[in-house]
Amino acid sequence: MSFFFWNCQGAGGASFLRTMRMYSQMYNPQILVLLEPRISGRKADLVIKKLGWPFSHRVEAMGFLRGIWILWQNGWSIKIKENNRQYVHMSVFEADSWSMDLTAIYGSPVANNRKFLWQNLINLGAKLEVPWRKGKRGSLRRGAGYRLFQRCFAELNLLDLGYKGPHFTWSRSGVWVRLDRALCNALWHMKFQEASVFHLPRMNSDHRPILL
Repeated sequence: MSFFFWNCQGAGGASFLRTMRMYSQMYNPQILVLLEPRISGRKADLVIKKLGWPFSHRVEAMGFLRGIWILWQNGWSIKIKENNRQYVHMSVFEADSWSMDLTAIYGSPVANNRKFLWQNLINLGAKLEVPWRKGKRGSLRRGAGYRLFQRCFAELNLLDLGYKGPHFTWSRSGVWVRLDRALCNALWHMKFQEASVFHLPRMNSDHRPILL
C-alpha cells in the first residue's frame, strides 16, 4: 500500500497540477490525501478530473481557506464514515484482502476549534475495534490545546510511527517545525509492522508531503 499526504496550500494553479503529477510518477501512491486545496465546487471538480484519479471525496474549502480531499485508485474501496471541517474518517478496503480505518486530520489553527477536534477523536477512537491510522496536520503549541492533544494521545494509546528523511515538515522565513505526524493504534501497528513513513522533498510548497 502507498498513502500520500500533502498540505498543498492551493490546488487551483498550473504549478499544483505539474507538481502533483511529478509526485504521482515518482511515488505511485494508491490513496491521496490533500489538505488546504483552497478551491471548491466546479473548479475543484475540474482539477480532480485533470489529475486523472477515478474516485474522490472532499470536504469543501471555506472560501480560499482549508478543505480536505481524498482521492483513490482502482482496486481500492473507501467508505466515508464521518467528516467535518477538521477531519475525514473512513474505512479503507484493498481488493477484499484487508481493511483498516483511516482518519485524515487538518487541525484548525484556532485553539477553541481544536478542543472539539480532540474530544471528537477520543469519542471516535474509543468505539473502534479495527486497525486505525491517523494522518495529522496542525499546530501543537503549548497550552490548553496541547494538553488536550496529549490527553487524546494517551487515552487512545496511540503510537507515533516516526519517519525517515528530514526532521521538519514545514518551514517559512527561517522557522522550521515538524507539524505533520502519522499515528496509529496497537492493532494497526501489529498488522502493518513493516510500514514506514517518509518525509518527501518539498516542491512548490513550504510543506513536505508524507508517504506511508
